[in-house]
Amino acid sequence: MDRVPHYLRMIRDYDYATYLHCTRVAEFAYQIGQKVSLSSMELNQLVIAARLHDLGKINIDKNILYKPGKLNNDEWKEICRHSEYGVRILSSDQFESKVIESIHSHHEYYNGKGYPKGIKSESINIYARIISIADAFDAMTTNRTYRSRNLTPNQATQEILRCSGTQFDPNLTKILTSIDINRLFVE
Repeated sequence: MDRVPHYLRMIRDYDYATYLHCTRVAEFAYQIGQKVSLSSMELNQLVIAARLHDLGKINIDKNILYKPGKLNNDEWKEICRHSEYGVRILSSDQFESKVIESIHSHHEYYNGKGYPKGIKSESINIYARIISIADAFDAMTTNRTYRSRNLTPNQATQEILRCSGTQFDPNLTKILTSIDINRLFVE
Protein backbone atom coordinates (compact mmCIF):
# COMPACT_ATOMS: atom_id res chain seq x y z
CA MET A 1 0.00 0.00 0.00
CA ASP A 2 1.40 3.36 -1.01
CA ARG A 3 1.46 5.57 2.09
CA VAL A 4 2.91 8.67 0.42
CA PRO A 5 -0.54 10.21 -0.34
CA HIS A 6 -1.49 9.70 3.33
CA TYR A 7 1.55 11.66 4.50
CA LEU A 8 1.01 14.34 1.87
CA ARG A 9 -2.55 14.80 3.15
CA MET A 10 -1.15 15.15 6.67
CA ILE A 11 1.14 17.95 5.48
CA ARG A 12 -1.61 19.59 3.43
CA ASP A 13 -4.13 19.44 6.28
CA TYR A 14 -1.68 20.89 8.80
CA ASP A 15 -0.19 23.61 6.64
CA TYR A 16 -1.09 24.17 3.01
CA ALA A 17 1.91 26.47 2.40
CA THR A 18 4.28 23.69 3.49
CA TYR A 19 2.44 21.27 1.22
CA LEU A 20 2.90 23.60 -1.77
CA HIS A 21 6.55 24.11 -0.82
CA CYS A 22 7.14 20.33 -0.74
CA THR A 23 5.48 20.00 -4.16
CA ARG A 24 7.72 22.67 -5.69
CA VAL A 25 10.84 21.23 -4.04
CA ALA A 26 10.00 17.81 -5.50
CA GLU A 27 9.62 19.30 -9.00
CA PHE A 28 12.95 21.11 -8.80
CA ALA A 29 14.71 18.09 -7.23
CA TYR A 30 13.40 15.93 -10.07
CA GLN A 31 14.90 18.30 -12.65
CA ILE A 32 18.27 18.24 -10.88
CA GLY A 33 18.08 14.44 -10.55
CA GLN A 34 17.49 14.10 -14.28
CA LYS A 35 20.57 16.23 -14.99
CA VAL A 36 22.77 13.94 -12.87
CA SER A 37 21.36 10.89 -14.67
CA LEU A 38 19.61 9.21 -11.76
CA SER A 39 17.78 6.05 -12.79
CA SER A 40 13.97 6.06 -12.89
CA MET A 41 13.90 4.17 -9.57
CA GLU A 42 16.29 6.70 -8.02
CA LEU A 43 14.24 9.60 -9.39
CA ASN A 44 11.13 8.08 -7.83
CA GLN A 45 12.88 7.76 -4.46
CA LEU A 46 14.21 11.32 -4.74
CA VAL A 47 10.73 12.70 -5.45
CA ILE A 48 9.23 10.80 -2.50
CA ALA A 49 11.94 12.15 -0.18
CA ALA A 50 11.50 15.69 -1.54
CA ARG A 51 7.72 15.58 -1.20
CA LEU A 52 8.03 14.41 2.41
CA HIS A 53 11.16 16.34 3.45
CA ASP A 54 9.21 18.75 5.70
CA LEU A 55 6.69 16.21 7.05
CA GLY A 56 8.08 16.76 10.54
CA LYS A 57 6.83 20.35 10.51
CA ILE A 58 3.39 18.99 11.40
CA ASN A 59 4.86 18.58 14.91
CA ILE A 60 5.99 22.22 15.07
CA ASP A 61 3.69 24.80 16.64
CA LYS A 62 2.30 27.12 13.94
CA ASN A 63 3.19 30.13 16.10
CA ILE A 64 6.82 29.16 15.58
CA LEU A 65 6.41 28.24 11.90
CA TYR A 66 4.83 31.60 11.10
CA LYS A 67 6.58 33.84 13.58
CA PRO A 68 7.43 37.12 11.89
CA GLY A 69 11.03 38.10 12.46
CA LYS A 70 13.83 36.26 14.14
CA LEU A 71 13.29 33.09 16.15
CA ASN A 72 14.69 32.87 19.66
CA ASN A 73 17.15 30.08 20.49
CA ASP A 74 14.51 27.63 21.75
CA GLU A 75 12.28 28.26 18.74
CA TRP A 76 15.20 27.72 16.38
CA LYS A 77 16.09 24.44 18.12
CA GLU A 78 12.49 23.31 17.70
CA ILE A 79 12.51 24.16 13.97
CA CYS A 80 15.75 22.20 13.61
CA ARG A 81 14.01 19.11 14.99
CA HIS A 82 11.58 18.89 12.06
CA SER A 83 13.80 16.51 10.09
CA GLU A 84 14.03 14.18 13.09
CA TYR A 85 10.26 14.43 13.64
CA GLY A 86 9.72 13.47 10.00
CA VAL A 87 11.86 10.36 10.37
CA ARG A 88 9.95 9.38 13.53
CA ILE A 89 6.60 9.79 11.79
CA LEU A 90 7.75 7.57 8.92
CA SER A 91 9.45 4.97 11.13
CA SER A 92 6.42 2.68 11.20
CA ASP A 93 6.33 2.37 7.40
CA GLN A 94 8.63 0.57 5.01
CA PHE A 95 10.42 3.37 3.17
CA GLU A 96 13.77 2.88 1.47
CA SER A 97 16.60 3.78 3.84
CA LYS A 98 17.91 6.33 1.34
CA VAL A 99 14.54 8.14 1.42
CA ILE A 100 14.51 8.23 5.22
CA GLU A 101 18.15 9.38 5.38
CA SER A 102 17.43 12.12 2.84
CA ILE A 103 14.57 13.49 4.93
CA HIS A 104 16.80 13.38 7.99
CA SER A 105 19.79 15.02 6.25
CA HIS A 106 18.31 17.68 3.97
CA HIS A 107 19.70 20.47 6.20
CA GLU A 108 23.24 19.11 6.33
CA TYR A 109 25.81 21.45 4.75
CA TYR A 110 28.48 20.34 2.36
CA ASN A 111 31.11 21.80 4.73
CA GLY A 112 29.72 19.88 7.73
CA LYS A 113 28.14 22.86 9.50
CA GLY A 114 24.50 21.85 8.96
CA TYR A 115 22.16 19.80 11.12
CA PRO A 116 21.18 17.42 12.67
CA LYS A 117 24.46 15.42 12.58
CA GLY A 118 27.03 17.79 11.09
CA ILE A 119 28.00 15.32 8.36
CA LYS A 120 29.69 16.68 5.26
CA SER A 121 30.41 16.34 1.54
CA GLU A 122 29.86 12.89 0.06
CA SER A 123 28.80 11.53 3.47
CA ILE A 124 25.49 13.29 2.82
CA ASN A 125 23.53 11.15 0.40
CA ILE A 126 22.88 12.49 -3.08
CA TYR A 127 19.12 12.88 -2.57
CA ALA A 128 19.62 15.06 0.51
CA ARG A 129 22.21 17.18 -1.32
CA ILE A 130 19.76 17.69 -4.19
CA ILE A 131 16.82 18.42 -1.87
CA SER A 132 18.95 20.95 0.01
CA ILE A 133 19.41 23.00 -3.16
CA ALA A 134 15.77 22.72 -4.23
CA ASP A 135 14.57 23.56 -0.71
CA ALA A 136 16.78 26.65 -0.46
CA PHE A 137 15.79 27.86 -3.93
CA ASP A 138 12.10 27.61 -3.12
CA ALA A 139 12.52 29.21 0.31
CA MET A 140 14.33 32.18 -1.24
CA THR A 141 11.81 32.72 -4.05
CA THR A 142 8.51 32.37 -2.16
CA ASN A 143 6.77 34.40 0.54
CA ARG A 144 8.05 33.89 4.07
CA THR A 145 6.89 35.62 7.25
CA TYR A 146 10.45 36.19 8.46
CA ARG A 147 11.59 38.47 5.62
CA SER A 148 10.30 41.45 3.70
CA ARG A 149 10.95 40.38 0.10
CA ASN A 150 11.59 37.33 -2.05
CA LEU A 151 14.58 36.88 -4.31
CA THR A 152 14.05 36.53 -8.03
CA PRO A 153 14.89 33.10 -9.49
CA ASN A 154 18.14 34.55 -10.89
CA GLN A 155 19.07 36.08 -7.52
CA ALA A 156 18.33 32.78 -5.74
CA THR A 157 20.46 30.90 -8.27
CA GLN A 158 23.33 33.34 -7.69
CA GLU A 159 23.01 32.89 -3.91
CA ILE A 160 23.12 29.12 -4.24
CA LEU A 161 26.17 29.39 -6.51
CA ARG A 162 27.79 31.72 -3.95
CA CYS A 163 27.30 29.06 -1.27
CA SER A 164 28.73 26.31 -3.46
CA GLY A 165 31.20 24.21 -1.49
CA THR A 166 30.02 25.54 1.87
CA GLN A 167 26.28 24.91 2.14
CA PHE A 168 25.79 23.14 -1.19
CA ASP A 169 27.51 20.43 -3.21
CA PRO A 170 29.67 22.27 -5.79
CA ASN A 171 29.04 19.67 -8.49
CA LEU A 172 25.28 19.95 -8.08
CA THR A 173 25.28 23.75 -7.99
CA LYS A 174 26.94 23.80 -11.42
CA ILE A 175 23.87 22.04 -12.77
CA LEU A 176 21.69 25.04 -11.93
CA THR A 177 22.98 26.88 -14.96
CA SER A 178 21.55 24.14 -17.21
CA ILE A 179 18.03 24.17 -15.71
CA ASP A 180 15.34 26.52 -16.97
CA ILE A 181 14.61 28.09 -13.60
CA ASN A 182 11.78 30.16 -15.05
CA ARG A 183 9.81 26.91 -15.55
CA LEU A 184 9.86 26.17 -11.84
CA PHE A 185 6.79 26.64 -9.68
CA VAL A 186 7.69 30.06 -8.29
CA GLU A 187 5.01 32.27 -6.75
